[in-house]
Amino acid sequence: MSKSPIVFLLGLDSACWEVIDCLGENMLPTLYSLIDEGVAGILETCHPPSTFPAWKCITSGLNPGKIGVYGFFDVNTRTRRIRLNSSKSFKGHDIWDYLGKHGLTSGVMNVPGTYPPKHIKGFIVSGHPAIDGSNYTYPESIKAKIERLGYRIHPKKDVRTHPEEAVEEIVSMIEVRFEALRELQESYQCDFLMLTIFYLDNVQHYLWDAEAGEGSSLVNKVYMKVDTELSKMLRFLGRGTNVFVVSDHGMTRIRGTFQLNTWLSNQGYLKVERTKPLKGKILRRIGIGRIYELAKSLSIDKILLKFIPPETVRKWAESAQKDLTPIEVVERMDWERSKAFSANGNIYLLDKTIEEELIEKLLALTHPKTGEKIFIDVRRRDEVYRGHDILAPDLIPIPRKGYNVHCRLSRSTPWAEENSWKATHTRDGILIASGANIRKIIGKINASIYDITPTILKLYSIEPEEIDGRILPILK
Repeated sequence: MSKSPIVFLLGLDSACWEVIDCLGENMLPTLYSLIDEGVAGILETCHPPSTFPAWKCITSGLNPGKIGVYGFFDVNTRTRRIRLNSSKSFKGHDIWDYLGKHGLTSGVMNVPGTYPPKHIKGFIVSGHPAIDGSNYTYPESIKAKIERLGYRIHPKKDVRTHPEEAVEEIVSMIEVRFEALRELQESYQCDFLMLTIFYLDNVQHYLWDAEAGEGSSLVNKVYMKVDTELSKMLRFLGRGTNVFVVSDHGMTRIRGTFQLNTWLSNQGYLKVERTKPLKGKILRRIGIGRIYELAKSLSIDKILLKFIPPETVRKWAESAQKDLTPIEVVERMDWERSKAFSANGNIYLLDKTIEEELIEKLLALTHPKTGEKIFIDVRRRDEVYRGHDILAPDLIPIPRKGYNVHCRLSRSTPWAEENSWKATHTRDGILIASGANIRKIIGKINASIYDITPTILKLYSIEPEEIDGRILPILK
């Protein structure tokens, strides 16, 4: 096999053209130089457009039905059990698995869905759901090395309560991530490198400028830091490096937040027992709390508590009686009397006879103030997922751009009057590619997140065993 130039895959969670186009070449010179010399495009993501399962779809080239994951957690309607997803949940092979089989080494850092770290030919520094204090690297010996540089998985400050300080911390973390990757590459000399900047998503959700309809100054600060560090990384890797910059989904201003489980409950399809006691309730009400059960199974739940900002715990504890989170809905659901419930923005049918009725009602839903239709389509599982397993949802509602579909259960209207999120996910992510083996193409192309793996593997003359994407016509 001929030696190919290094491929560097940079993942920017939630990066979108709305912000990149607004900032322009003066603010993002590195990204725009890559665009000028190579390819830019819109990267269509999966359903749901979420960190889990999107990053795994990118690195495997498989749709959620084949990797067997549909969100941060999944529900088995046969066993009536919840599964908090981790690297152990995903099926299929990643880019680094294929490369390892061909004797090539990979360095993978901060990619969501890689915890606990698996043994690969090279190294892994796990991303979400890893937590500080856990064994999040393979090999274990590199953990001390990167922590000497100041490496952390999560920021200590909360962007909701201390936005300026939190963004400063995140900017510093981005610098350390690139520095740590360079230092490890010095030792490993990997053929393939991947780094994901996860907390851009967090910053955009909470600090988006809703009135301007685009990123705020704090959001822009994160983009510009990434651009600066990418420039350093490319100088380190040298000319000829094939670089891909991708996002797992896009982001846009929220126009309305619709609570799907509240609507199902109000329509009589969902029955819950609100007085049923819950374990670890406060933990599960915060963002990082999604991994509470996972933390328990790995015996790191006490460590988890040490790294959650106290103000975050207090804030969610005060609101603990107001709404039920999606996980709490499933745990408190009356399975015998319920006909449907929602998880990860999708719908699971416990009574298959209501399918047509539900589709008709969902498509007729409108915003109470604007009159806009909320959903542009409602698809059945076979229309969306290929090779699906028993965890696949039955109905996949497709919201209009800007509508945030949440699965909370409140006691009143399905429309959330207050939402700390200012922006929500879209299906349009970004693709930028440039390098020795990348063609120069004028204008934005259209691509799918399933196309990234087969295109990168083609640079190494490797054909994956099974793939849902195509090799993009961008290679020389």
